[in-house]
Amino acid sequence: MKHFFSLLLSVLVAFALVGCKNEYRKVIPSDAVLVSELNLGKMAVKADLPNQKEAFMQFMQEVQMDNELLEEVQELVNNPRQTGIDFMNPMYAFVCMIDKQPIPFFLMPVSNKKKLINALDDDDYKLTFSEEDKMTFFRMDSEFGGVITDKVLLMGMASSNTLKQLLSKENTDNNFFDTEAGQFMNSHKGDIALEFNAAAIPANAKEVIWQLIVEENQALAQTPQVKEAYDKLMKSQLMANLNFDKGAIRMGLFARTNEDIVSYNAKKIDEAYFDYLPSEQLLCVAALGLDGAAYWQMAGETLKPYMEGEMAPIMQVVADYIQTLNGTAAVAAYAQESIDDPSVTIVLPSPKKAMDEMLNAFEEEMPRTLAYAGDEKITVISTDKNYQMQKNTQRPYKVKGSDMLYAYANMSLFTDIVEKKVAAQESGRANYLRTYRKNYYESLINFFRQADYVELNAERNNELNLTLTMTDNTRNALAIVVARGLDVLTQSAKR
Repeated sequence: MKHFFSLLLSVLVAFALVGCKNEYRKVIPSDAVLVSELNLGKMAVKADLPNQKEAFMQFMQEVQMDNELLEEVQELVNNPRQTGIDFMNPMYAFVCMIDKQPIPFFLMPVSNKKKLINALDDDDYKLTFSEEDKMTFFRMDSEFGGVITDKVLLMGMASSNTLKQLLSKENTDNNFFDTEAGQFMNSHKGDIALEFNAAAIPANAKEVIWQLIVEENQALAQTPQVKEAYDKLMKSQLMANLNFDKGAIRMGLFARTNEDIVSYNAKKIDEAYFDYLPSEQLLCVAALGLDGAAYWQMAGETLKPYMEGEMAPIMQVVADYIQTLNGTAAVAAYAQESIDDPSVTIVLPSPKKAMDEMLNAFEEEMPRTLAYAGDEKITVISTDKNYQMQKNTQRPYKVKGSDMLYAYANMSLFTDIVEKKVAAQESGRANYLRTYRKNYYESLINFFRQADYVELNAERNNELNLTLTMTDNTRNALAIVVARGLDVLTQSAKR
């Protein structure tokens, strides 16, 4: 089958947009540094692909795929197992350290070994094949090769001996998914998942990475808190997953560590602070639970040099004010008069009297261009000169009681901004990429227009969740953005 790898890539993207035994994944070694999972079968079921073949192929035509490749995609949609790859089970990419070097590998479940070999045995690929112990090895060149068994296709920038070792019983009996890192990945399943297992990086490699950070920014690297955070990061597992659900794309970011990667003290968000933020024509809102006294105590050692000498009086004023911040700080941007010049309102969890005292100490006053209000609990500052401090309990978002960080953005209202920025950026450009870039930006604008809103929240258990709600057509809009972006990259590479 010609274009096998191109076809495979396009089908992966296609399945993403629109359950069986998994013993084969035991090939991934316990010391894998990076592991990603792509569950096409799960996505195909969600998209009801078996009953949506006609709509799916119509979408593929809209993406303007090469005709020959389009025919092969249609063949594959009608008979997913014809390539010999089992698309209904998860596929994996992983990186492990071989001779102190990070080496990438690709792992796919096999449904029919003979069909897969026939698909790969094409003059276009110029692969060389060999048989050993019921395993079929192939090589593209001296660096890239693969091995096919009745259960798996394993490929990587490695020798045949290394591939064989990964398939050995010694490795599969001590595999990634039997470790705490693997169990962590299993507990946060997604249609697409990615885990970075920093704890598996060899000590000498961690030191090399740190030296690169030091060379890039010596002043930052010499800050004790930065080195402390780096050391904590190198003992942890970080993970992200992506789920394509009906009406929403959900992304989660998770950290597995015995302590916070960056030490911080945060309080749960009190939704009452949002009452003083406008909600009409709302572009975005964000909030963070604050414990000012704890923050200042944490930053004390770092700022200690500034608390002496000429800066001492000023820093003491700042310290006193920060320690009054006790509650939820919230900010909102809204298009009161023009979406190009939004108004911003900030609510601070500190008495207005504390802000007055700080301004007096600096011999300053709040600019007359700003609205300035407050009471014994909060301070409100707004660029909207007509702002009136009054409660507004009607809002298009909902904060959970466990959230310590929250953000919301109204995607549809951003469409006009994106459209104007694109027009300004493209004016005057007349080169070979202009048409491709124009198509890409038009698809991006269409995606924003169809999207509804984005929400982000974080809880104290080191989890960050991002949700993008959509109309029924947003998946296709996102797919076309990807396709148009690939067009721009492809045409750029040709030059």
